[in-house]
Amino acid sequence: MNALLKDAVREEVRRLVPPSLLANESALTTSASSSSDSTSSLTVARLTGLLKRVRHGDRGGGRKPKQSREHRLQVRWLHYNDISKEFEPVNQRSGNRYVVYGGNKQLTLDELKQKAAALFFPNGKNQFAGSLEGMLVNICDSTRSTVFKFPHAGTVDDYI
Repeated sequence: MNALLKDAVREEVRRLVPPSLLANESALTTSASSSSDSTSSLTVARLTGLLKRVRHGDRGGGRKPKQSREHRLQVRWLHYNDISKEFEPVNQRSGNRYVVYGGNKQLTLDELKQKAAALFFPNGKNQFAGSLEGMLVNICDSTRSTVFKFPHAGTVDDYI
């Protein structure tokens, strides 16, 4: 693959640059910048840089290695209505709420319950529903089916 790429870059540089400039790559970059045709000089400069990177095996372009990043999981509160005998979503005045997890730490079902409850019931109480102590806290999926455990290692990533 590298050989094909090298050949393609060389052919493109040969096609765009006069033969007198190909002998010295440093002269190529300086004379390309002083050229009147800015489009072809820009192309020549890019292709020359690409050829140098291919020769030296630099594929990343100076980028840092990818690190494990944090993930956000949106959580919503469904409250049971005794009159309609259904779970109804509680409107969130402060917008969407998210549980952040990731990095090297995986989120389990119990940790997700604790973090979600802390979002909606700071200090264990809420103006709308009262105290968290008398309530049953469950995690549901988007179809409102209760999730009792996560598969395999029991983390959110395994479930997703």
